[in-house]
Amino acid sequence: MMMFYQLQQIGLHVIFYIPFNSNALNVYQTWREIYERVSGSEYSRWECVESSQPSRGTKFARYLDDCFPDQEDPLRHVRFFIFDHPTEFKEYLRRYPIVKNRNEVIAMYEKDLNMYTNYAKSDHFYASRYGQFFLSLQNCRKTNDGIFLTYDDYVNMMTSGWVQSGHINGTQALTLLIDLRSYMDGVKSFQDIMERLQALVDLQEVSHVFDETAKEQVGRHQLKSYLSNPFRCFPYVHQSRYEITVKQLVECTKDLARKVNRLLLAEREKRNVRLYVKDLHNIYVTVSSQWESSAKQKMEKLFSVFVPNHWEFTMEELYQFLTLYLGAGKDQKDHCGQDDSQIVNFDQLVGKTLIADNIHVTGLSLQTFPWKQSELPSLLTHTWLKECVHRSFVAMNRLMRMNALVVDYYSRNVTRSTVLYSIYHLLAYSKGQITFSYIKDLYEHDGPSIYFTILQELYGQTEEAAEEQTERWKWEEETVVQEEIPKEPLRTIPDLLWLDSDFCQRKFFFNAFVEHHPIYENDFHQQQAFAIIGKLLSEQGDGETLVRETIFPLFPQWTNAHKQNLLDTTYPSSLRTYKSYQNIYYPKAMKRLQRLGSKYMVTKNWKAKYQYDRDTFRIDEHIKEFLASVQTKEIEARSGQHCRMCPFLHVCKDGEYVIDANDS
Repeated sequence: MMMFYQLQQIGLHVIFYIPFNSNALNVYQTWREIYERVSGSEYSRWECVESSQPSRGTKFARYLDDCFPDQEDPLRHVRFFIFDHPTEFKEYLRRYPIVKNRNEVIAMYEKDLNMYTNYAKSDHFYASRYGQFFLSLQNCRKTNDGIFLTYDDYVNMMTSGWVQSGHINGTQALTLLIDLRSYMDGVKSFQDIMERLQALVDLQEVSHVFDETAKEQVGRHQLKSYLSNPFRCFPYVHQSRYEITVKQLVECTKDLARKVNRLLLAEREKRNVRLYVKDLHNIYVTVSSQWESSAKQKMEKLFSVFVPNHWEFTMEELYQFLTLYLGAGKDQKDHCGQDDSQIVNFDQLVGKTLIADNIHVTGLSLQTFPWKQSELPSLLTHTWLKECVHRSFVAMNRLMRMNALVVDYYSRNVTRSTVLYSIYHLLAYSKGQITFSYIKDLYEHDGPSIYFTILQELYGQTEEAAEEQTERWKWEEETVVQEEIPKEPLRTIPDLLWLDSDFCQRKFFFNAFVEHHPIYENDFHQQQAFAIIGKLLSEQGDGETLVRETIFPLFPQWTNAHKQNLLDTTYPSSLRTYKSYQNIYYPKAMKRLQRLGSKYMVTKNWKAKYQYDRDTFRIDEHIKEFLASVQTKEIEARSGQHCRMCPFLHVCKDGEYVIDANDS
């Protein structure tokens, strides 16, 4: 408003041209309320230079004001969508992208929705794995006692592409790091991580001793290796699962620690910015040979920036400096001369109506539409501002500012009528397709706006399906002929693995044919496996004392008290009672490692256990039962409490979780 007064003061004649119809004051209320204050005159004294009235949008206008001229509304190109979830809205934007001034999407709170417009944009450096290094670096803390960080930040930095030790890149460690999540539980610093990795090296060496002892009898047979080495039920002793060895991970961790130490500053430490960028460049040169070209361009742009010699920044200021050059999106030219496709705010609807081909107004919910009255910044009120103007200015300067404050006050008070007029303006003057939509689950305890429903009623349209995927996902299924399964390979499976068939044939299939023996990735399962192995080993030599001295340190993720408690609460089994499989002898007590804490129910099947314990195993009976459970595309599953002890629960669609059980 002050700009108009300044234009007037330099001799320019200011004239406002506004849409207004005195016969429908409720429709044009926002213009009346504001411009009577702007002009200082009542609307009856305004000059009418154009009296034509568009016929489109008449239905909605008459809903707002029954004094609006009654005429036929020819508007037809209006449609309504209800998205069942924000991800469905995201998919819609993927199929029908926003194009500036052609296909525009408008919302009240566009910032809540613009996160769904970046589905195909990978140009933001911090959204890439290379940028994750800097995001995680911000979470680290440097003290006199070392560098402190979380395991998540360690993983993000290790797999970011910034770590290289010889020919080994840190990105190769991802699968190993995922399996080590429970093993690394509780680490808080690089020193903790190194100690855990060293304990893991020791665990692998102990496992290797078992493997070497039975090497001649076992060969490369995975199942025989498990029968000779119970530690193979832990995933991280299997070198073949990973692209990188634990010792190589140790070297990569040392490399990462050195780089973090160079790039991370203490709480109040300052560093010369030019030297900092030089250090970063030296690290970049050693790791960037396999980087994506877009990431290289970002970094080269940073290194080409001129930095004054005297600049010295704290760590927070350095982050802001890096973000300024690394966090920015591509230039407009990189998008074929167009701005980023973004959802725009509702206050641009009137202007966009006149220039855009198609307009989609979304987010029409009870909580967001119509707008709530816009508020002044925190701590400011119109009364306080009025007093400030009164005390700070005199005469004409005071009058202009007081009038500008009044205009601001009334413009905020007519927010609701402004929004409703904008909808009418869209219906009356749009050039192409009009779309209104509501997104479910975007906000809690929300529903469609009453005006979304009213517009549907007025224009006789029911909401369309936001996604028409029926045709899209159709495919012809090939006819599968069930071939006869040979029985001979099934006869080579040891009695130990058939114990799973008492509980679930699918679990038996996974253990016997997919993994060849159980591998426990869950921390709860690993604790039970540790207790069973520890109890078996304590029955020989120096007993529990030797177990505490040699086995306890190999599992540092649990406290010694917890490990002792696991050992004390596990009942003993005879280590010296054996079963044989081909040329391998293994403790009959290995059955506990096979089923963990799965309980046999009186009314359920326990044929395999009974025959296993009495050495009367009838293999043909179990083969027949297994073949009966084999279906065309899957193996029949039997859910129950035993699912909690199954290492394949997370991949089984029929598995029963604790929350699903009805036994509590």
